[in-house]
Amino acid sequence: MAESKKAGIGWAFLAFSALLLLGAGAAKAGQTPDLTGGDPEEPPPEPLVYAETLEPRLHYGWSDLRSLREGRWKYIQAPRPELYDLEDDPAELRNLAEVEQSRMEALRASLEEILAAEPMAPEAGSAGASLPLDLREKLGALGYVGGPGAAGAEDPGADPKDKIDEFRVATDLMRRGLERLHEEDFAESAELFQELLGLGVRSFELHFYLARSLQALRRHREAAAQFEQAVGFEPGYPGVWGSLADCRVALGDLRGAVEAIRSGQETSPRDASLRRREARLWWRLGEHGKARRAYESALPLAPDDALLRVRLGELLRDMGEVEEAIRRLREAVDLDPEFGQGR
Repeated sequence: MAESKKAGIGWAFLAFSALLLLGAGAAKAGQTPDLTGGDPEEPPPEPLVYAETLEPRLHYGWSDLRSLREGRWKYIQAPRPELYDLEDDPAELRNLAEVEQSRMEALRASLEEILAAEPMAPEAGSAGASLPLDLREKLGALGYVGGPGAAGAEDPGADPKDKIDEFRVATDLMRRGLERLHEEDFAESAELFQELLGLGVRSFELHFYLARSLQALRRHREAAAQFEQAVGFEPGYPGVWGSLADCRVALGDLRGAVEAIRSGQETSPRDASLRRREARLWWRLGEHGKARRAYESALPLAPDDALLRVRLGELLRDMGEVEEAIRRLREAVDLDPEFGQGR
């Protein structure tokens, strides 16, 4: 589990971990320094130590696990909550959640306060609403992605404690599937990810990785279905909407591709790439007015994009608006003089 000490300055444990990694030798296992700047004459308050693992939810659609430790007591938030007295039971063999209900509720309340104070994910469509997909792929396996909510939510997913055997199998399949995907063995990666689906695993990542494998195999109809499942889990990734549109284009469904792009714009209204994609699709459909409006709506979102202005200029040329086309092409050259040299 990723673990932090909740202190007045925030996640003190992260700074302490950095010291450990840098070889600051005074630290001992289990020690966490008081970084709050409190009165050195008074004994420090008992720290609250928060930990989380989000891998079960991110990869498998099960509940995440979050815990809070205060002194000898450790509370684990899960579909079946747990409470342990670590002084008497360091191996965490006796769950005292039913016996010490008032203590468990107090720790649960403290944990909820910590989660409520965490920075919330940006609203869908705002800048930074989603981590880059390649970074998510690296961090997802570690469980360091997320925010408030989950195990206490209305639909938390299965308790990972009930899924130990399935977890081992699923983790192995996911690891092997990603290895094959990175090696461009798309047939094998698709087979491994489909085996995961057969185990009942459902998550954004699984559907997305399977879709990528199927798309590379030119199985566009199946890939489109998986991209649709992926955006159903998390609609805030413009690139996934673009991939869904590409599959629909490959199937000859240009208007369906436009529909996918516009759905992506609803969650990522400031993403210029989706506007460019929409413009190109309208252009292919022969609807030049709609293509022009899409290009023009992208301009304020990409003020330094010379190629965008070149494409708009070419469209305007085809529409017979020569003077406006020249103006846009000059803008492109001002931004990137190489376009004026026949690039």
